[in-house]
Amino acid sequence: MPRQPLAGALLFAAGAVALLDLALYFALGPSSPFAALGIGGLERWVAYPIILWTVGFGGASDGPQPFGPIRIGMIRRR
Repeated sequence: MPRQPLAGALLFAAGAVALLDLALYFALGPSSPFAALGIGGLERWVAYPIILWTVGFGGASDGPQPFGPIRIGMIRRR
């Protein structure tokens, strides 16, 4: 999980929006508030937050490490 609180909150919100939209559409069917958007609109509400979450999580995971990169010369042999 990211070390920045704002990034963590945004990633959580993106995942929650995607899951909520999908669950509401499956639970309520045509009476869902997202049914007015059509299948394409619902797909965007589900797919875009997942894509943003994936990119954000990957960026946070690949971000700066607490001790920096390990170099071969840094490892001492006994």
